[in-house]
Amino acid sequence: MTTLQQIVALHHNLVCRSDKAQSGYSAFGKALKPMVSQNQNFESQYRQLRAIMQADAELMKMLQSVRECGLASWCIAAGAIRSRVWNTLHGQTIQPSQADVDVCFFEPDAAEQLEQQIRQSLGGRMPGVNWEVVNQAHAHRWNGLPACASLSAALASWPETATAVGVWLDAAGQLQIIAPLGLEDLFALRVRRNPAFADALAYQRRVSKKNWLQQWPRLTQVD
Repeated sequence: MTTLQQIVALHHNLVCRSDKAQSGYSAFGKALKPMVSQNQNFESQYRQLRAIMQADAELMKMLQSVRECGLASWCIAAGAIRSRVWNTLHGQTIQPSQADVDVCFFEPDAAEQLEQQIRQSLGGRMPGVNWEVVNQAHAHRWNGLPACASLSAALASWPETATAVGVWLDAAGQLQIIAPLGLEDLFALRVRRNPAFADALAYQRRVSKKNWLQQWPRLTQVD
């Protein structure tokens, strides 16, 4: 089988097992409590995610570009990762050309201008990419949520479980994954509100605006 066929076959097996284990989702109870330790499929999903990311030459180039900015704590997250997984599991190979690429970093003492400086630097390296750069240490100033203590905690406060996934390159250039809410919903093609995101109405508006269920028809919204 090709790499894509292997990924899709592995996904089918994971979904069959994860549906049986879904009753364990009560572990979400505490808003920012990571699910990773409670997800028996995490290691398999971790390897699957790495395979999808590493097979995407454009994404790997983006990661290298961000790594060259010299940030201590960073990742490419949200739609750039979620959409690539859902595209792969739907057999779609073309990524939206105008989609934003969310670069998240965590620098509590950084000046506000650093976001713009990084965006300009990345634009010089890959000018065709719609870079969105946010210092998550400062996001509480405009998103109405409490301040977070780390990049992982920031991702764990995002609206959907499947969105709270990021990837980055370590000092050796190896791809690493940050998934404070686990990978279960991402690979089971579930759209689920993160309990840490209290505004259910805003979440529903967001899902409707994103039009995900039409773009990826195998998705299911579970709340």
